[in-house]
Amino acid sequence: MTRAGLRGGFTLIEMMITVAIVGILASIAIPQYEMFLLRSKRSELPLNIDGIRSVEVGYHAEWGFYTATPLTPPGIPGRQRVAWPSVSQTDAWTLLGWSPDGRVFGQYGVEANNLQGHDAEFEISGYSDLDGDGNLAHYLSNPALKPFMTTGNTVY
Repeated sequence: MTRAGLRGGFTLIEMMITVAIVGILASIAIPQYEMFLLRSKRSELPLNIDGIRSVEVGYHAEWGFYTATPLTPPGIPGRQRVAWPSVSQTDAWTLLGWSPDGRVFGQYGVEANNLQGHDAEFEISGYSDLDGDGNLAHYLSNPALKPFMTTGNTVY
């Protein structure tokens, strides 16, 4: 048989090596991709807390004290976004003038001491459990501090 009569193609060994390499790359890339997705979802918490912090400062400038809000939504959402509950005109979030844009991954609440003037204080908390393992990611903020994470960076 001449060289011109041979058919080109991959051998079984070449195919097995290629599949092994792709498998190794996938076993490295997929967990990293999942961690990236969880981090991007968790970034909702500090953004929303910073928004709440801004409206609390504005509320204090207008009324002379901070206002408290209940933890909302009632349960920590987990892996799926949940809708922000509809509120009435007397709801604390409505009085504060803040609501999220659409559905949320986190639960938010404000504790305030209801004192007047310079003695007034508040603390905003945000919680999430994006990976569903029961360990809550927690962000905190107050008038002096921008949102910061109180749990480890690997808690989602």
